Amino acid sequence: MTSIIPLLVVIMIIITANTEIIIYYTINSSHSAYAHNFVPALAATFLTKINQIRVQTQLVENDIPLNLSLAKQHAEIASELFDNNTQNDLYYNAEGNNGLAKTISDDIPLALNNLQKAVRTISTAAASNQSEPPPPQQQQQQQQQTTTSSSVIKEIKQMVNNINYILDKAIHVRIGTFDLTNSTVHALVLADITEKAYNDYSYAYGIKPIMFSGSSSSSPMMMNMSSGMGMGMGMMMMGGSSPNSSSSTNSSAKNDLPMTKDNNDNSTVVNITAYQQAQGLAIRAQQIFNNDLKPTSSVNGPSSSSSTNSSPSSTNTTITTAITKIENSLIHLKNAIDGKAPTMDVMKIVHGEIHPTLLISYKLQLKGANNDDEVSNNLD
Repeated sequence: MTSIIPLLVVIMIIITANTEIIIYYTINSSHSAYAHNFVPALAATFLTKINQIRVQTQLVENDIPLNLSLAKQHAEIASELFDNNTQNDLYYNAEGNNGLAKTISDDIPLALNNLQKAVRTISTAAASNQSEPPPPQQQQQQQQQTTTSSSVIKEIKQMVNNINYILDKAIHVRIGTFDLTNSTVHALVLADITEKAYNDYSYAYGIKPIMFSGSSSSSPMMMNMSSGMGMGMGMMMMGGSSPNSSSSTNSSAKNDLPMTKDNNDNSTVVNITAYQQAQGLAIRAQQIFNNDLKPTSSVNGPSSSSSTNSSPSSTNTTITTAITKIENSLIHLKNAIDGKAPTMDVMKIVHGEIHPTLLISYKLQLKGANNDDEVSNNLD
């Protein structure tokens, strides 16, 4: 019996100051059009968390010794990211659940805690040296500070390298070979990382990011996604904050934020920690694409569930087109964040360019209205 795939037509109504624009998007899918709230895979969720930790520790290294306060914040966030859930995920879901998984699950929080203590110690020492020394001692102290800064930079770099080494081991213990070479898993990671980059960029300007929800209980705000929506995606968005939406920016940066106008006037960044995170995540997204997604796409195709009716040449063309679009969009995202573009522009890049391409090319699933809390195990 031939299965019938329902045809979903999404009507978007955009009210502007002068006119009303009605845009139709058609999706051949049984999912509701609540893009882009993707159904996660456990492997992808773990990899996303590991990538977030890498971003934070790299920011610690970048901020030492010029901005110890920011370095301290990033070190704290890195430790918070490897929470009990992530630690249990590593231990209980590791292949074979062997002793190595237990060792690594203990080593990561210890290494992150040591980094946090080191930055805290450096910050305390720097604060104690703020007092004005007697004139005869000024030159000597400046020479000592230069030597100290050099040794501090080297120490922090070694600690970050050690953390990355342990994280590499965690990935190979926790993630099986199939998932490590599965383009769909890496596409989910890329989707999540770019989403977090947009969220942090919004928080950097004191603006609540527009969240995408699978729930139909809230009144939606329909928004024009410009030409980037040509991939055939309807978008339902609502304003608000979510505890899982950002890359663990300090809670004080996310709570009780008023809805403000977009930063079209290039207003001042009010949360430099969040801004640095957005920059770091944009860079990390490019690394994920180049190191993980692009190689697996060239080997496995867009998805293991790709249509069997597609010819090899057609599939290769689709892969090449998708790779080019994603690559260009990631460059666009990084440049927009570095150039302090309006937050709405960054949102359009993520949800109007990157996510639709990932959705179509790698057959990502969207959460329906009735399965918001579902976690897919299909890829694990």
